[in-house]
Amino acid sequence: MGIDLPALIGHRGAAAVAPENTLAGLSAAHQAGVTWVEVDVKLSADNVAILMHDDDLRRTTDGHGPVRQKTFAEIAALDAGSWFDDRFKAEAVPTLQAGLQHLQALDLGLNLEIKPCRGRGPQTAAVAAAVLAAHNFPLEQVLITSFDWTAIAWLAEHAPRWHRGLLAENLNCDWQASSQALGCVSLHVADSAVDREAIGKIHDAGMCAAAYTINSVHRAAALRAAGLDAVITDDPGQLLPVLPADGA
Repeated sequence: MGIDLPALIGHRGAAAVAPENTLAGLSAAHQAGVTWVEVDVKLSADNVAILMHDDDLRRTTDGHGPVRQKTFAEIAALDAGSWFDDRFKAEAVPTLQAGLQHLQALDLGLNLEIKPCRGRGPQTAAVAAAVLAAHNFPLEQVLITSFDWTAIAWLAEHAPRWHRGLLAENLNCDWQASSQALGCVSLHVADSAVDREAIGKIHDAGMCAAAYTINSVHRAAALRAAGLDAVITDDPGQLLPVLPADGA
């Protein structure tokens, strides 16, 4: 299928136990025992790739306002940890570059979700691909995914070396034709849309099947038994005993 995904991937690092999309979150995922993490990347006003999910700063920092209107210097001055717990006070919003350096130090693989501000899909993909290339991140340890299929289309045309996957809430879309056209190796769908039949359809299309965001041990075990390749979870430490990180 083009890539060997682990059975368990930490969502936004380990979002249940540390602030999401931070270096502390990556460390927490590593401490939990996973071998891969998923993080989100978007661009600041001055086109710096940062680890951030929301379009607005309010939920995960002590700032507010649209990310696309803030320079990286403004974003870097914010506290991205206290909202989660005082133990993480002054945790910063990292650049993608800093995130990659930390991942390499921890020997973690990466599911990088392109999470662009509206209209910036291809641009975000281009900057992210350039940062990845500059760090010589191993191809077999990177999967780039997005709900914004224009970002994946940009990668397919301009940076095809990177493994690509599509994100979709369910299978009620043209995922199969689009995946084939864009050379995707995986499809990632919501927990609510995954069952044995859906997994079979994805496998029949020649792709890995992944599901987000699954935090129930029983649900994760059932989906793995049904053939799901990768479970994406906020709490990898809780699921690890039933889903070894190496898929064994």
